[in-house]
Amino acid sequence: MNALTARLPRVLLLVFVIAFGLCRAMFVYADDTTELLPHDPAAWLNSPPLTADALKGKGVVLWFYEETCPTCRGKWPAMYELARQYTGQPVVFIAVNSGNSPAEVERYAREVKLIWPIIVDPSRQFEKSWLNQPISLQNIHQLEIILPSGRKGDGRWNDLDGSVKAALKGASWKIDPKTIPPIFMPTWQAVELGNYPAAASLLKKGLVTKNAEVKAAAERVNDFVQSEIRSTAEQAAKSRHEGDAWRAYQRYRSMTSTFAGYDLPAEVTIAQKELANDPKVKRELEAAKLLDGIQKSALTARTEPARKRISTRLEQLTSQFADTEAAQQARQLITGNAQP
Repeated sequence: MNALTARLPRVLLLVFVIAFGLCRAMFVYADDTTELLPHDPAAWLNSPPLTADALKGKGVVLWFYEETCPTCRGKWPAMYELARQYTGQPVVFIAVNSGNSPAEVERYAREVKLIWPIIVDPSRQFEKSWLNQPISLQNIHQLEIILPSGRKGDGRWNDLDGSVKAALKGASWKIDPKTIPPIFMPTWQAVELGNYPAAASLLKKGLVTKNAEVKAAAERVNDFVQSEIRSTAEQAAKSRHEGDAWRAYQRYRSMTSTFAGYDLPAEVTIAQKELANDPKVKRELEAAKLLDGIQKSALTARTEPARKRISTRLEQLTSQFADTEAAQQARQLITGNAQP
């Protein structure tokens, strides 16, 4: 048995993960505190992706639950009441279900009237990154928290109120909701949760409305968004100045999606085009394209020879582009620790 064949079971795990819509490795478990939540839209129900970076400054409560447990099902009214008690405070409640498909989780959510954002974790990777023991009929629910600093805190399922208070310590809104009229709340909420594209059109309408109260609120929200755009552009420029062309390119490119619907500084487009010709950036992009192709092929790798070919291609990528982020991701996929 050669080294490649020995790794075959892990490649099977890779194909399993991809089959559940995780082909872009939606979970990140690095030490970087901005990467505690999944980025892939396929991992979320009732909400677009909520990143720890977007939620920084707020408290986050993660409720891991067992869907077949009658006790868990009966606990939802108490959980909804807990969340209601903290209405208006800078804390976000997120439900987490592991081991089931999105369709199954969506059906369960309808039955229990769960409208919180939900993280769908079919492969249990997210669960493993947070819990020492998997959720089961022997471990029916757990509570974890993310602190306003963006770091993990200590949540306790047997002290729900205390855990929420711990998550809230030092938390604050980016924009005081008391200054926002009810009609403009959806726009404010989208910005607060980092979903800038969803707020773009309503924000533009608010800036030209004849309703003075709404216009004033829109101006406050727009000022915040513009400050975020400037900050991101400055970070990209700093990376470029420090010689990190790839990081600079990534930041400039991400701005076009993160702030879709807004007018971006001309430098964003110009710098992105210039950086695309940098040798390091070209190499990273070439490697990323190869990895994307491998991941797509893995979706149809049903036979043992096909899986071996996937493994071979991953090995070749890590050898040919050893110094790239795509190679790092390929190594993680080979060892069964898929990360974005």
